[in-house]
Amino acid sequence: MLDDGKLNEWLNPLCEHNHAGGHVHITVDDAPWHFVDASGETVIVVGLKPGPHKALCELAGPTHKVITSQMVEFTLPEHKTPEPNSNK
Repeated sequence: MLDDGKLNEWLNPLCEHNHAGGHVHITVDDAPWHFVDASGETVIVVGLKPGPHKALCELAGPTHKVITSQMVEFTLPEHKTPEPNSNK
């Protein structure tokens, strides 16, 4: 989840632009494609492997012209499998 309070604060202007077709372009890890979100809700990204990642979030108007952007960098920790209960 890309939500540390600061990102939500930055995305709040989306609500003001959404009625006119405003939306967010999100590019993860320099992918050659992006996805679009116009919900104004918290952005959730799934399926990433542990390690460092980055997401470029671009607030865009109805014509897809970027109004402002912010890069968010984050690190996903390794998933540790719990040890089996050894109470035999």
